[in-house]
Amino acid sequence: MPNIVPANSLVELAQERSYSTKNGWRTVRRFSGLKAQVEARAMLLVQEGYEINLRYGAVCTVEASIGLDVQDENPQIEAPVYNWELMGNAFEMDMLSANITAINGLNAADQKLLRDIIEGRINVGETYSGGDPTFADSSTALPIFKLYLSGVKSVQMFAPVLRRSYSVSRSFQISASLTGAGQVYSTARVVADEGVPTVIAANIPASSQVTKTGAIYMYYGWLKGFPQIQVAAGNKAQVSQEWQWGLWSENLYTKNA
Repeated sequence: MPNIVPANSLVELAQERSYSTKNGWRTVRRFSGLKAQVEARAMLLVQEGYEINLRYGAVCTVEASIGLDVQDENPQIEAPVYNWELMGNAFEMDMLSANITAINGLNAADQKLLRDIIEGRINVGETYSGGDPTFADSSTALPIFKLYLSGVKSVQMFAPVLRRSYSVSRSFQISASLTGAGQVYSTARVVADEGVPTVIAANIPASSQVTKTGAIYMYYGWLKGFPQIQVAAGNKAQVSQEWQWGLWSENLYTKNA
């Protein structure tokens, strides 16, 4: 049956509301009426953040869409649906900087001697006539030296990465994502502040303080990255943020325990 629009009236047709776990809520509204009425309503919808499509004919129509749940012409409070991921990041670390038992057992003098040898400040062949260096504790330092002679200079390490992503409308206030970026958070703080799902929270390590040789204080925690924000179609913004697990110097990073 063709649309019948009374004279001098603007009619809103059936409203469509849809939801997907990837993009969240989306509302489509359509209005029919005279050309001037439709164009006037279109300008109001644009000011409210809608994307519009005008159709002209005997009966003119404006179709407006927005990435929100809109009912009775009143936007509802936007509640983003968060997607969480726990991933493993593989990387190589300088052997003497790795937080492993073999390295943590070195005393300060032996660690400095090994560092000088590995970085070329001491020529083993010339200084020790081809023999082994004399370490303060050869039981821990000599195996590391032997590894160096065999060509080992780094250790393969693994670290968890937390990633949170969600879709919101372009009008959604996401500036809070910048708060604390570049700072280190304890596991308890990340779980409490960010609402990490229980199934993920149960599979991530707890934070702790580590004292390295030479009274160097380090902290196991999550380095919060800056958010990545992409403007997508349908009045949407895609937001993602990562937290990188690692051992961080308390002198270089702000700690939020």
